[in-house]
Formats: sequence, structure tokens, C-alpha cells
Amino acid sequence: MKPLSKILIFFTIVFCSFSQGFDWQYSARLPSTSPNFFSGLNASFSYLLHNGNIDFTEKQNLCCNFNQGSGIGTSYGISGEYWYSGIVAFNFIISYNPTTANFSIQSEPLPRPNGFFISEYRYETKLAYLNFEPGVKYRISLTHFHVGASAQVSFLMQNDSKYYESVLEPKNWPWRERIISEGKISELNSILIIPKINIGYDFTFALTMYATAYLSLGIPIMNITNSTEWRTWRFSAGLSIFRGLFYLK
Repeated sequence: MKPLSKILIFFTIVFCSFSQGFDWQYSARLPSTSPNFFSGLNASFSYLLHNGNIDFTEKQNLCCNFNQGSGIGTSYGISGEYWYSGIVAFNFIISYNPTTANFSIQSEPLPRPNGFFISEYRYETKLAYLNFEPGVKYRISLTHFHVGASAQVSFLMQNDSKYYESVLEPKNWPWRERIISEGKISELNSILIIPKINIGYDFTFALTMYATAYLSLGIPIMNITNSTEWRTWRFSAGLSIFRGLFYLK
């Protein structure tokens, strides 16, 4: 057999024998089977870009349409990963996910005898979701980098919204800001489905233990509201820490 063929066979065996490519043998004289099913903890941070055409009303009167906003989100929960082969893994994350959304828009100027009345409307909300996210990842060549895809199913658990109006002009208006207690927007959808694209890197730090650092992009295919347009792009960075449980044939 040619030397090149031997080298290729050797790397193929190594590449496909170990889950995510880590050789977790206790010693060369004590060979053992590495686990391929792992469980652990997950945490992530997200930056959110909100876009839409959200009708905001007070006492059934249309005040404005919120178009662009931003927010942040965190999530923390449990995760699991099953290495079907040395290069393909199926995984899941179950997490609690509080997020924020902040919108603002300036009103149309209203003529007054000595100028204009101009105000700014703000919509600030805190949302919380329970997420279930199954996915798959593919290990790139002989590295510990991977690419993957997942589908996050989010169940709305909390909606704490507040609406404000601040006076910009004139400066001597009797009040500067008020809470709009009777303001409202469209009802929120109770379930969202969010496809994601992921890239990441696996690194081991102990026998049968490893961590995955990753970046993900959440692509909006559903509106957050059920009768107006509100879609959110999600840019996330996260970390999962896994411990081997058993070998699944």
C-alpha cells in the first residue's frame, strides 16, 4: 500500500472515530469508548433589530406607526448534543429568554398661533419567551469549527409594555412627558418560529467535557404581532458546556 493511501486511511479513521474529534483515552493501555451523547448548560446574549409598521392607538385613535427599534436579549437553559458520526451532530436547547424592544418616532408638527407642537412617542416593552431549539451541525474538515442550522420555537410567557409621549416643542409646555395608560398596539403572537444559521468552535477542557462557542443569526419569517408587521433580526453569541453521558449506538 502506498504511503499516501496509508496516511489518508489513518486520518479517516481518526476523523470518524471520535465525537467532535477529541481523543479522550485515559491511557494508551486503557482504551475506552468515548461518549457520543452529551448534556449541559447554555447561555447567550443577543442584539435585536426590530422593523415593522406597528399601529399605535390611544382610545382607539391612531397616534403613529412605529417602524424601527432595537433591543437586547439573554437566554439561559439546558442543552444536549448527540454525535451521529464524527462530523455530524444533532442538538437541542431549552431556554428562558427575556428580551427588550424600544421604539420611538416623532409626531407630525401641529400648528399653533406662535409655532408648532411637536412630540415624540415611545414604546418600550419587556418580553419573555420559553424556547425550544432543535438543530444540526456539521464539523468542518479536520478542525473543531462547525456550521449548523436550527429552528427556534418560542412561546410567549410575559409582555410588559409601556407607552410614553414627550414634548419636544414648545419648550415651555405645561408638561414634558406623560405615560399613555390607554395606549395599545396589536396583540402579540403567542408562538414564534425562528430559523437560525450558526457557526462555532468546540474545545475540550477535561475528559468527556467540551464547550461550544458560537455565533448565530435569527432570520425573521413571522411577525411578532398578529395583525401588523413587526419582524426581528437576532444576532447572538453564546456558549454551551457539555459533559458526556453515554455512548448511543
